[in-house]
Amino acid sequence: MKLYHYTQRNNVLNMYKEGIRPNSFWCESIEDCTKHIALFIHNGIIELPYDYAFVGIDFNEDEVIDASDPFDDYLQTKTYLCLERIDKKRMPPLYEIPAYIQKTDPMEDAIQRKLQQIYDSLHVTC
Repeated sequence: MKLYHYTQRNNVLNMYKEGIRPNSFWCESIEDCTKHIALFIHNGIIELPYDYAFVGIDFNEDEVIDASDPFDDYLQTKTYLCLERIDKKRMPPLYEIPAYIQKTDPMEDAIQRKLQQIYDSLHVTC
């Protein structure tokens, strides 16, 4: 099964040198990773701007354990934990690693968009 790990973009080259550290968390999709990032930014755990990348690795089911918690219930995601170091030879080619810069709080942006929709839907007459 293919799982995704998000990290600061400047960590990616280290992963090619040393592999991926043990006890790393993995999500089932890039979308699930972005949900975690959004929650961590909104709660002040990750500071903006956040320059991040997603690394996808194929795992055998016995290489990871379910690490889902109440955050996963809230986000409707599932998280896995890999207890072992992942060898650098398993890293995908660099051009297959998407990277992004998040400059604003995605949850705050979504709230503002929703409020604007509500405001726009009001038909105030005087």
